[in-house]
Amino acid sequence: VRPRAAVVLCHGVDGTRLDMAPAARMLVQAGYATLLYDSRSRGASGGRRATLGVREPEDLGAAVRFLLSHPRTSGLPVGVLGASLGGATAILAAAALPEVRAVVAESAFSRLDRAIERHFRLWFGPVAPLLAGPSRRIGERLIGAPAHLVSPERAIARLGRRPVLLIHDADDRFCDALEADRLARAASGPVERWTVPSAGHIEAVHVAPEEYRR
Repeated sequence: VRPRAAVVLCHGVDGTRLDMAPAARMLVQAGYATLLYDSRSRGASGGRRATLGVREPEDLGAAVRFLLSHPRTSGLPVGVLGASLGGATAILAAAALPEVRAVVAESAFSRLDRAIERHFRLWFGPVAPLLAGPSRRIGERLIGAPAHLVSPERAIARLGRRPVLLIHDADDRFCDALEADRLARAASGPVERWTVPSAGHIEAVHVAPEEYRR
């Protein structure tokens, strides 16, 4: 049976493709082809380090091109579904890939520099401002770009009329509702938001599996 469409699934910064298995299983049961892959320097993939959205869209682009060239999925509509950094990567990559027809992003940051500042506040409390500046400068040299330029907020405005679903986990300490607000406001096309009560960071599929499936 020919699939209805194909979906690439993108995991978070410290995860692997296996983290996306629950969502992939739901999609397969609904008649979609799925592709799960390990992002650079994670799981079975090569690479020295994650780049927090600088180079990860290239990995997703390669996955999309693979689907478009594979005999079983060539000609199918392609969507992307990402969680955390994977959600940000989905938006960033789709802006440069007109072949991507729809995007689902859970717990995606709107801009990397803001995400870094929030993480530092959570980890270090009052001393965060003293540590964030030097750490960020070192990190930017490692990832190869200024953090403020890694901007799903800017990228989502380039998606045209392609639909986006933003999933916000209500108890997410790492990515608050303001991030989803910024992305929704910046979008150029149709956007839906789903806030999942009592869900922590990228826990929607586990906290509300039936609604997630729908």
